Amino acid sequence: MKNKKTIFLAAAIFFISIFILRPVFSAEVNLYSNQQMIPGATSRTCDVSTYIQQIIGFGYATIGILTMFMLGIGAFQYIMSIGNTARMTSAKNTVNYAILGLVLGLLSWIILYTINPNLVKVSLGETVPCTIQWGSTGTGTTITGTTTGKYDAISLKNSIRDRINSYNDIIKEASEKYGVPEYMIKAVIYQESRGVYDATGPMTKYGQAVGLMQLIPSTASGLGVANSKDPYQNIMGGTKYLSQLYNNEKYGNKNWERTLIAYNWGEGNLTKKYDNGSALPAETAKYVPSVLGLAESFKK
Repeated sequence: MKNKKTIFLAAAIFFISIFILRPVFSAEVNLYSNQQMIPGATSRTCDVSTYIQQIIGFGYATIGILTMFMLGIGAFQYIMSIGNTARMTSAKNTVNYAILGLVLGLLSWIILYTINPNLVKVSLGETVPCTIQWGSTGTGTTITGTTTGKYDAISLKNSIRDRINSYNDIIKEASEKYGVPEYMIKAVIYQESRGVYDATGPMTKYGQAVGLMQLIPSTASGLGVANSKDPYQNIMGGTKYLSQLYNNEKYGNKNWERTLIAYNWGEGNLTKKYDNGSALPAETAKYVPSVLGLAESFKK
């Protein structure tokens, strides 16, 4: 009798919720970039509907696991309670509660399907495009984009350092391979893209700089980078470029200030203009001390 009352009450609550929640779930898609990633999902999403769908999928999995667990316990109790009426009753109650969980899960599925059939599609990790406004790096790089790739969960992090530290494994590999300190790689990434993997710079006669370390097409091609928006390729290529400049007697000559001038302004401008007394352009004059300061910060 008690179980029947519980089922009736749960059913009443669920069906009433149809009318309460329908306006929420049937509304237009809203952008929201502050969710925690749902266990089992492959990435975060900035779409509320997709986020709810991920929660529902996780709920289905949880109900299924708990139900099997409860049924197992009930069966074990029943086997061990042969000859003991009180224990057999307890075992039956455990099984009944497990079945009750399945019934409640089924009711929730029916309600969600009634609200919107798409809500009951279990598709963890699905993302939908949405525009995120990041601002500017101060050197002309536009930090805006549409979240569509597998690295969007990282780009949605509010902290720039958190975004950069998400690539620690790649940064460490690049550092060890090319002999560039990790803190210097992180400083360049911070200055160039704020840790947004698909950041794009302004269009110039040399093309558009792309990615974490803002590689222009000709430089990327020479470094063997096929896709500058791929963090691994971009960081490995950008670090290789820093290493080449730093160790070249003509350009960096193992001096980070000269290396960064060449990285930002170009090797030709470094040797033909700067070395002949020309002043640095305003962008580069700000760029070099900013990166060196960030490097010290990351170093500490």
